[in-house]
Amino acid sequence: MALGSNPQVGQPASTSTATEVLGGLVERVTFHNEGNGFCVLRVKARGQRDLITVLGHAAMISAGEFVQARPQALEA
Repeated sequence: MALGSNPQVGQPASTSTATEVLGGLVERVTFHNEGNGFCVLRVKARGQRDLITVLGHAAMISAGEFVQARPQALEA
């Protein structure tokens, strides 16, 4: 499963590359819409000291699952 992440919470967008993939364990499912799969996750990513916020879509997701995400800039 690949999810987009929020670069404002994790690494700055300027250090992200097109091939960078963050992987880590879901610490908390902040929000999950079962209708369309949209979710907001707090993830302990490899190489990151703090939890990062990951936005994406998943049919089912729960704390303790491993996810991978490609950082993507959000338009203001």
